[in-house]
Amino acid sequence: MKRMLPLFAKHVIPGRIMKNFLNGIFVVAALILAGCSEKQSVQSPTHPAGWNDVSSAEFHGKFVDESIFKSKSCQTCHGEDYQGGTSQVSCYTAGCHASYPHPQGFADSSNAQNFHAGFIRSVVKWDIRGCQSCHGADYAGDGKNPQKNCLTCHTETNGPEACNTCHGNDVNNAPPKDLSGNLLPSSPGVGAHQIHVADTSLTLQLYNRCESCHKTPLIAYVPGHIDKADGQAEIHFDSLALSGEGTAWSGSSTRCDNVYCHGAFTLQRDSSAFTFGYADSLIRGNYQPKIWTDTGGTPGSCGGCHDMPPRGHVAATTCNACHGRVVDGGNNIIDKRLHINGKTELF
Repeated sequence: MKRMLPLFAKHVIPGRIMKNFLNGIFVVAALILAGCSEKQSVQSPTHPAGWNDVSSAEFHGKFVDESIFKSKSCQTCHGEDYQGGTSQVSCYTAGCHASYPHPQGFADSSNAQNFHAGFIRSVVKWDIRGCQSCHGADYAGDGKNPQKNCLTCHTETNGPEACNTCHGNDVNNAPPKDLSGNLLPSSPGVGAHQIHVADTSLTLQLYNRCESCHKTPLIAYVPGHIDKADGQAEIHFDSLALSGEGTAWSGSSTRCDNVYCHGAFTLQRDSSAFTFGYADSLIRGNYQPKIWTDTGGTPGSCGGCHDMPPRGHVAATTCNACHGRVVDGGNNIIDKRLHINGKTELF
């Protein structure tokens, strides 16, 4: 039987041709591998016409605005530092973003037009998580560019997410300033905040306790904390304030009604173990409606919350005889933890 030979065995290929053929294969393979292993510049356009034209409907500023200034996708081609990356197109090109990505004066508090507080308040509605795409999850930047480190200025524990970034001051988190930057008590966002959280002349129950009237989350972005609808903080009285009957807050009139802390309380003789102190069936506080933006008057006087003695109480003004842990013989409060705390604190 005749043995069949492979085709290439029947034809002798000259050595020179074979050598050139093999060299060609090696060159093609090398080019393919180089193309896979090295970063190649993106030559094909990725944006629509008008992308850099401020008058165009396709202008990229509108895209960035609609994404709430999240520019992470831009870094895919332009590089983490926006210097060009694989696209070799720098966002810092003259005539574009000279101080990219912010306008001049963005970190200058004296620049009323461009200072970032106005941008955070009006544009992103206090949600600054988009800033993390450049400034990092901890807002400390990349460790290379000091301008990207927000903690240089925002030195509080939570950096720019600290409470007093949006409201409050260097002393405490209560206004002034309020969310709109107002400083005067005549503004509802300011009102009597400082009288409540900083005044310790009568009690320590309200000292730095925002939770007396508000929900106070441990982190900024829990649902219901940052209200983008009306920009006003909701009132949620705690159990102490709600000890009065019909406790309510009116935002339109900035008025508090029937709040225990201002004398809206009743003590019933039938449920008391100290009936000897009653001249009537009830002992009542001396509550008067309070206007939040009216910070005049004398909130530190005893008569502001209850008469001396209170209505329905036996006619006696030597308060320390029964309330000796709270006041001294001159009716000076000696333990402010025990005053306006929801208890009568007898003996």
